[in-house]
Formats: sequence, structure tokens, C-alpha cells
Amino acid sequence: MLHNKMLADRLANEFAIAVTKMQETNDIVQKVYFFSAFYGETQRVLNWEWDRDLALMFVVLHDAYQQLTVRLQASDRIGPGKFPAGLFDALTQVAQDLTNYVSAGQDNDEEFASLLGRIAELGYAVTGNGNYLYEKGLIKF
Repeated sequence: MLHNKMLADRLANEFAIAVTKMQETNDIVQKVYFFSAFYGETQRVLNWEWDRDLALMFVVLHDAYQQLTVRLQASDRIGPGKFPAGLFDALTQVAQDLTNYVSAGQDNDEEFASLLGRIAELGYAVTGNGNYLYEKGLIKF
């Protein structure tokens, strides 16, 4: 992924801080806030070193964050407790898994794709159709 060790370490360190904060709170708004550091720091690193995999990671992280934010903003109409059960535990877990992947300096396409796929799935699960698929048992946490 990243060739510059200093940037790779910076990304890993910021991810570690964000995931620790996600683990420390039960407040879903705070979890989403700290999750935003994943796409934010990825974008900052892209300003210093262009990398296609990093760009893909940014797009997936940003989209998942956007979906979560839209869903949070709709909670006044839908109800704050209407997120799929286990969603935020799964989000925190995949954030930890991505942190571990980046920290280890891995470059395994299959694992990378699996992590990004899980993040995309969690973001999709809070959309109207995603929630429907969750209710049908097709999306699982």
C-alpha cells in the first residue's frame, strides 16, 4: 500500500487512536464521529503520497461514514434505536481489523478486499434497502 514508512506509521497511529475512542464509548454519535477519522486521515495521507489502494480505502470509508451520518440525521423520523442490532459492535470490530492490517504493513489483496467489503456492507446496512436485507436475514453482523 504505502511506500513511505513515516506516512504508513502516521496512518496506523491515527487509526489506533480512533478505534480506541470507538471502543471506549457506547454513544453511537460518538462512535460515528471517531470512525470519521479513518477516512479523514486516509485523505490527508493521500495528499502526500498517491496510492490507488489508499484511494479505494478512502472512498469506501467515506461512503460508509456518509451512510451512517444520513441515518443518524433521520433518527428523528425513524427513531434513534432503529439501527440494526450489532451494527456498531461490527463497525468497531472492522475498524480494529483495518487498524491491525495497516499497522502490520500488510499488502494482501484478498484481506484488503474483505475488510473494505465489510465496511461497505455495514454502510449499506443502514440504507433503506440495506435495512430491508438485514431484516430478511441476508446481511448479518
